[in-house]
Amino acid sequence: MERAVKLLSIRGYSVFELTKKLEDKGYETAEVQDVIQRLLKNNFLNDERFAYDRIRYRITVSGWGKRRIMMELDAKQVDSVIAARKFDEYFEVEAEKSLKEQAYALLMRKYGPWHDQMEDGSASYDIRMQQRKEIEKEKNRRVQFLMRRGFSLSEALDALARSARPEDEDE
Repeated sequence: MERAVKLLSIRGYSVFELTKKLEDKGYETAEVQDVIQRLLKNNFLNDERFAYDRIRYRITVSGWGKRRIMMELDAKQVDSVIAARKFDEYFEVEAEKSLKEQAYALLMRKYGPWHDQMEDGSASYDIRMQQRKEIEKEKNRRVQFLMRRGFSLSEALDALARSARPEDEDE
């Protein structure tokens, strides 16, 4: 029990995560299950609290999107119903920014404003085609960056569109 409480004093754990950690340290399965049950009973271990704290941390500090956070919670074997409910609760209570605003802020911090206009209209056809390819390549790079961070395609495209007009932030 001491080892489990010490681990929980450092950071939050899901039930699965703490069980695995204790078993990996060589504790017997029956003993681990007994400790887990006592921790649950005394509310030292709680998957709902863990999910909420992890969601808050990943959105505010890591800048992750919903899909990536859900994948992490799934890997830690937090029930998807609990995770979805905690996402709703987070956005009802604490979220000052929507996910689209988070994506926009991250994109601006990483890349700055987006300019998708062609340089010179009088350039040759080959130069204009090369410019168009470069614009598409940069656009894809920015969208893929946001999607790797867990944002949806619509959130990424909205952030890209907003970054093309950063002077309109007052909307």
